[in-house]
Amino acid sequence: MNQNIQANLGYSALVTLIFGTIIFSAPSANAGNAYGAEDNPGKARGHVVNDVDTHPSANGQANGHANGQANGHANGQANGQARGKGKIGGQLAAALGSLNAAHASINGLKHASKNSRVGALASYMDALVSYEQKDPLYHSLVDRLIAVKDELTAIEAEIGVINGNIGSLDSQIGTVDGQIGAVGGQIGTIDDGIAAVSDQIAALNPEDPKYTSADSTASYEADMAALEADKAVLEADKAALESDKAALEADMAALEADKTALEADKAALETDQLALTEEETNVQDALDVVTAELNAAIDSAANSLKQAANKDSQIDAAVVNEVNTLLDGKSEDFTYSEVIRETEQYVVKIANASD
Repeated sequence: MNQNIQANLGYSALVTLIFGTIIFSAPSANAGNAYGAEDNPGKARGHVVNDVDTHPSANGQANGHANGQANGHANGQANGQARGKGKIGGQLAAALGSLNAAHASINGLKHASKNSRVGALASYMDALVSYEQKDPLYHSLVDRLIAVKDELTAIEAEIGVINGNIGSLDSQIGTVDGQIGAVGGQIGTIDDGIAAVSDQIAALNPEDPKYTSADSTASYEADMAALEADKAVLEADKAALESDKAALEADMAALEADKTALEADKAALETDQLALTEEETNVQDALDVVTAELNAAIDSAANSLKQAANKDSQIDAAVVNEVNTLLDGKSEDFTYSEVIRETEQYVVKIANASD
């Protein structure tokens, strides 16, 4: 970590820090950065797991986003530790024990042994800088994961609608196909009728005795005219049925074209779904790595602060606030930012957790 020190910590300031009465006006409770249960990922211990009983085994990652925002910053607010205005007297001095003011100089922070109290404070600062540097990537990955899940949900809904429409088209195609079959059957019956009438016409013989005998009342011409009329009626019926069949076949072609278009849309959506599912896995994997790094940074910060403090002292939010204020600006990388501020409640819980 770059520790280009910008300001000297004077002896008198540390004397005040260690031995004097410190009066401060603390900020309001800090909102946590949790992304809650269900499908929203969240930072374990640092941002999600506010119960030290879950530390350090809790992963803190939940894979959904339905209730994530509701359980995120709002719950973090409730879990923040409000600090009121008042005197803490020798509380910080007791917590930091025999920290030597002379060794808390700029050079002390830069060069102190990691096993010393000053070195532990430098490690604490390094850990929080690492946390802050990774925090934007964490939120970027969370936002992308939520977006990908939203896109996948939308695609699944679209595919569901398309599947329903394809099912409806299949039903309509089946109905039309049945109608075409029925019309075809009727046309076949008419063809049989036309063939029978044609046979009768062909068999009609003007020389038949029924037409030529003296007492015959039958008329060849009249019988022929009747048969030809019957045949004409049958042929007209057949033409009407063939027109109906052509219309049904046109309907069938339109339905099949609609189905083909829907199947193409479904295939495109499934391609997008596959790509998004792969991205979801990659983003989740990256988020797991960043979350683990954030957890490690919070753990390191808490343990370093615990090392700097007296072994039997409890570290409360006021102490962490004052330590962060003390370190503000001691490195060009460390400022008492909102991201640093929101870590305080978690540092307190981890530092005070039973081993």
